[in-house]
Amino acid sequence: MKISVAMIVKNEEQCITRCLRSVADADEIVVVDTGSTDATCNVIRALSLNNVVLSEGDFAWCDDFSAARNFSLSLCTGDWVLIIDADDWLGVGGIQSIREAAENCKNNVMSVTMIHDGTTNSYELTRVARVGGPVFEGRVHEVLSESTFGSPVATMYIGRSPNHDIDKDIDLRILKKEHAEDPTKPRTMYYLAREYMYKAMYTESLNMFAKYIGCSTFLAEKADALLYVARIFWKMGRGDDARATCMSAITINANFREALNFMASISFEHNAVRWREFAKLATNERVLFVRN
Repeated sequence: MKISVAMIVKNEEQCITRCLRSVADADEIVVVDTGSTDATCNVIRALSLNNVVLSEGDFAWCDDFSAARNFSLSLCTGDWVLIIDADDWLGVGGIQSIREAAENCKNNVMSVTMIHDGTTNSYELTRVARVGGPVFEGRVHEVLSESTFGSPVATMYIGRSPNHDIDKDIDLRILKKEHAEDPTKPRTMYYLAREYMYKAMYTESLNMFAKYIGCSTFLAEKADALLYVARIFWKMGRGDDARATCMSAITINANFREALNFMASISFEHNAVRWREFAKLATNERVLFVRN
């Protein structure tokens, strides 16, 4: 079973070595540079990895991560492909685990466990696919057109590239463009609302979250959105609204530990005691992002 790796990179000279070494056991590593102005490509060449296929200057950046990723997929010649970012790295033995899982996989995709570096925060993400199968969708926070959950085949660690500080508004800019193109897409609403929240644009965030919650059927994501709204209300001094909204998140998933702990933190002590007890029993089953 031939395993490819697909990457899109830009100004990743400080991260790329760790990432490439973590997937060095793959049969091929396709790296598409989307316009680096630093030494990223020179660092890649200096590693002298015989299985690296470097595409430099072949893809013109167009504020569309899916377009770039799909271009990288089109260059892969393996049976299966692992998609990874330059500031992430694969756990030890990951390529071999993927290779073994691929031998008996009946689906077109497989998932990995994503763990934020230095934390226990994690989530499951579809990041392995048959070559020539699913493609990416969405300009940003892109996802494969097929997904799967359960039985992750490897562990991937999430770092943070310094290049994120070069264009801090890139996600907001692309999300606003995508929402304008299709204002009915719940996933875009969720991430746009979250981006507004990160930038303390609370009115815009609440309005977008309200639109999202009104149309979403993805319960795990909807519970996450409700928790974000509860946190915004609390920051705005609207305690009753925060507790009511947090309760809505818990109603969707009583195993949502983060929501239970937040409810404890914003409740009067005689109630907080019970919420903390409930949180200790919560399993985080069907939670979108496990943040501890």
